[in-house]
Amino acid sequence: MDLLVPTYEQIFAVHDLNFSIGKGEMAGLIGLNGAGKSTTMKLLTGVLVPTSGSLTVGGDEPHKNRMKHNKKMGAVFGQRSQLWWDVPVIDSYRLLQKIYGVAEADFRTNLEYFTAQLSLGELLNVPLRLLSLGQKMRCEIAAAFLHSPEVVFLDEPTIGLDFRIKKKIREFVLNVNRQYNTTIVLTTHDLGDIEELCNRILIIDAGKILYDGSQVELKKNFGAELELDIFSEGEQRVFDVLKTQPGIISILNNAEGGLTVRFDRDKVPAAEIIGKIAGTVSVTDIRLRGSALENIIEKFYQGQPGDSA
Repeated sequence: MDLLVPTYEQIFAVHDLNFSIGKGEMAGLIGLNGAGKSTTMKLLTGVLVPTSGSLTVGGDEPHKNRMKHNKKMGAVFGQRSQLWWDVPVIDSYRLLQKIYGVAEADFRTNLEYFTAQLSLGELLNVPLRLLSLGQKMRCEIAAAFLHSPEVVFLDEPTIGLDFRIKKKIREFVLNVNRQYNTTIVLTTHDLGDIEELCNRILIIDAGKILYDGSQVELKKNFGAELELDIFSEGEQRVFDVLKTQPGIISILNNAEGGLTVRFDRDKVPAAEIIGKIAGTVSVTDIRLRGSALENIIEKFYQGQPGDSA
């Protein structure tokens, strides 16, 4: 006789996802841990097989013809390498050339361009195991684009990298997208990558899409909170004037020696705040900044935009 009777619960990693990404688009997939981002990427690359529904990439079902699909696709998955550990990077590139059937002229053109863009010259003859994390990732990024794929999937491509390497990789991805019209799907927890690279944003939670649209519209519709950096000769008077103003969320000292006023633009326009300040003190500089993407995304998971998404 069994003393314990197991119960089962069916959980979908992704459920009822419905979207399409056009040629040459750069789309950012955003979500918390466990939201379904990496599962979606693995389905699109053919690593996982969908249990129901259908998906196509470039007209093909990724999991059904992996060889054909892989020639159209490039991918970087975090710190999982597609290069060989003990051989010089250029030898790995030569092997990838053979695997993907890249013509010598195309290989040389791409290699020269990517080497210049990512500063790979001194790295090509060094075994992968001797490279730093930033150097490895630059080589991995180049490898993903080496065969001129139609679509590239980037899963956490800048994880653990310093700001200089992130900047170089972001510039490279933008340039390749513009020059080759490569479709790029990016997922990362670094919203700076999304903000600088992706015009289109898909926010996922529990395997479902909460938002699918442009970054501009996202900030317009859900980024009501703005920040005004004020530099003047009378900070206390600025504080006294604005502390009772409806729509003001906070007034704080900033790192540059001025004040940062955070306000709700739906309750008080920036022009009204600036007018009050200018009529009270001598202002040396004013900067208006939009709500950070991170704050907007956080609202989705707090349910503040909620059902309207």
